[in-house]
Amino acid sequence: MACFQSLIPYPVFLEVRLPSSLSRQTLFLDLLDQHGHGGSGWVELTTFLQEWKPFLDHYIVLNGGYVECQKFGRALFALLFPQGSELLAAWRAIEAARGRDHPVHMTISFGPLTEALAGLPLELLHDESGFVFARPNHALDRAFTQLEPASTDWRLSSSSQVLFVWACPTGVQPFDPQPHSDMLQRIFGRNRVELCPNASLFDVDTSLRKRKFDLLHLLAHGSHPEDGTGVVVFNNGQGHVEYVPAQRLAQTLHGHGIQLAFLCSCQSAMARQFLLAGTAQQLLASPVGEGIGAVVATQANLPVANSALLAETFYRLLENGDRPGPALARARHNAFSGVLPSAWSVPILLTRPPRRGESTRRSHSRSRVPPLPEAFLPRPEHSDQILELLQKNRVVAVVGLPGIGKTELCKVAAKHVEENGSGHRVLYLTIETALASDLLRARVAAALGESQPPESDWQLAGWLEEQPTLLVLDNLEAAMGDQANQQAMARQLEALAQAAPSLRLLLSTRWAAGMQNPREKHYPIPPMSPGQTEAMLRGELEQQGGFDPKWLQDSAWKQLLAFLDGHPRSVWLVARHFEEPGSVSLATIVSRLQTYKDQAIIDPALWGRVDLPDLDPDQRRQMTSLVASMNFSFQVLRQRHPEAVQAFLQLSIFPAGLPESVAWTVTGGRERLVLESLYRYHLLEWRNERVFYPVPLRWYAERLARDDEALTTSRSALLGRAIAAYAQHMRKVSTLNISTRSPWRSWNSGWRTNQPCCG
Repeated sequence: MACFQSLIPYPVFLEVRLPSSLSRQTLFLDLLDQHGHGGSGWVELTTFLQEWKPFLDHYIVLNGGYVECQKFGRALFALLFPQGSELLAAWRAIEAARGRDHPVHMTISFGPLTEALAGLPLELLHDESGFVFARPNHALDRAFTQLEPASTDWRLSSSSQVLFVWACPTGVQPFDPQPHSDMLQRIFGRNRVELCPNASLFDVDTSLRKRKFDLLHLLAHGSHPEDGTGVVVFNNGQGHVEYVPAQRLAQTLHGHGIQLAFLCSCQSAMARQFLLAGTAQQLLASPVGEGIGAVVATQANLPVANSALLAETFYRLLENGDRPGPALARARHNAFSGVLPSAWSVPILLTRPPRRGESTRRSHSRSRVPPLPEAFLPRPEHSDQILELLQKNRVVAVVGLPGIGKTELCKVAAKHVEENGSGHRVLYLTIETALASDLLRARVAAALGESQPPESDWQLAGWLEEQPTLLVLDNLEAAMGDQANQQAMARQLEALAQAAPSLRLLLSTRWAAGMQNPREKHYPIPPMSPGQTEAMLRGELEQQGGFDPKWLQDSAWKQLLAFLDGHPRSVWLVARHFEEPGSVSLATIVSRLQTYKDQAIIDPALWGRVDLPDLDPDQRRQMTSLVASMNFSFQVLRQRHPEAVQAFLQLSIFPAGLPESVAWTVTGGRERLVLESLYRYHLLEWRNERVFYPVPLRWYAERLARDDEALTTSRSALLGRAIAAYAQHMRKVSTLNISTRSPWRSWNSGWRTNQPCCG
């Protein structure tokens, strides 16, 4: 197939997310094409990353051969599309739908905290037909959902201006920049290319201030230390090395109109500890209207010998009208196939999210509803009744105790409406704190894809009325912490519902909002039945490999089921901390739990509203079981990770949550990995890149903290560390002009200036 033969690409979209309460290495995937073929599933990266670390280390320096890449690609494909999974079935359906004449153009959208997968060379995916993206015209783009969309759909034109920057100071391996200079002048002509030779960062800044450029072509050494951010080697002005961190380079380039950057710089697309810590990612992370829309960069060392040939093919294809993704894929194939078979997968394309209105994954999305837990136990007798109430009522409030399963049942109902709702779109919002009326409007508008918040409830209602909509507000009690806030929320929801007659509301909340017009229909969630409790417990234990079939014949098993009182949160917490079968008897576990239950103390703060009526006897019994489950969880955690319990207590003095970088500082730094232990035990959550306690663990943490004398004496020191770390965090956010909706988390100031790789 000729390199310049045009074929219509077949769009495929893969969305990667990290749901709350999961380890960073347990991710949710959602695969879809433009015709609705798709599927969802989970991927667990822990074992995979350990097994393939030697290969990945070699891949970075291109020391792995074709056969090794092949083996890795097959293992990676099996990981993402395991046998018998919905994801594999979806992939097969998409392959059949696109046919033999359409190359795949996959866009992978990475959500916050998904760097464990974003850092892998996904271009090496290998199915039974071979390397998927080594074939001509097959393309893969990486987009980052936490960045603002690109302001324009940039294409190379006859007037595009190019800045060619190269740097090779004394002290690094020399290279010849002439092939790149000649190539750029052949394509663009001398008048459209400005050369910035053996440049310092000051030289680059000077060039950018003199003239507007559309394209940056950078040739320089680079690296990405394990514990820091990307680094590019520049001239310090006296001919010697200056290691320039990604943030400084981005600050220099932002705001000058560059729309595309081509980085011939080793490891410039790598992001080890943080999703946006790489050089390429930093160039993308800028406000709308000012930022680079796409960056070509590499996760490995870029072979200098063929990089000029690759870039020339890429630019000529862009001039021919190709989009950057397919153009780069075809250029790689032309430059490396049969010459450097271990290098054809580099460089890669990184982009910002597409703009609203483009034919993208967002416009064809099957689901805006967060995924259900992997071991979710359906409760159709409740989800069916919730759906029936939604058909007859415009407002349904699913109410019940903390952790009783309200959120999951609302997700099931919302997914059903989304897939079978006769054109209803579903907007799903998780409420985390009290919301003023303008903040709620802004959040709903953002879910609609609007770039600006509405000025009034009437304007928002007009947007909602454009299409029949189900608005799901999960955890709504967080915005109704007292009677005044509850009444304000009820009034605003009533105003939206009255101004948007086709709007329906599904509320997940511990207590109802009290809407009168339209009237709110309540559906209380009871505890699970004994059979459901047993099925959920078995599913959780089997998932973690801690279930012994002999337990079913043990009387202690029945005692355990009775203890749990049908409370899903209790099942979840207890299951997470079971020892491996045989290491401790089931009777011992039950005995410990019963002891904790006898000592459990319930107070109104657990419910969340001291001004509401007290719990009835059945609710108090369930809450007692829940608190006993928490106590048992912490007893096991103290045995295995005592430092994690201390971290939990330290974070308890910040009940509103902390940016993750600040939380690391408060609890002693990343090297102790105490937060990872808490995430693994599901005692903390990530929400919008902040550290939170799951309900009702916030209450529990605050209660434990009140009884911890050592924590009381160290409170000032903890606050001091948090203030300093928060100041550093905000300086990064302010310097980079990144919205606080997606705060910059690469806060490490001590990046290691090790010798960069060649190329």
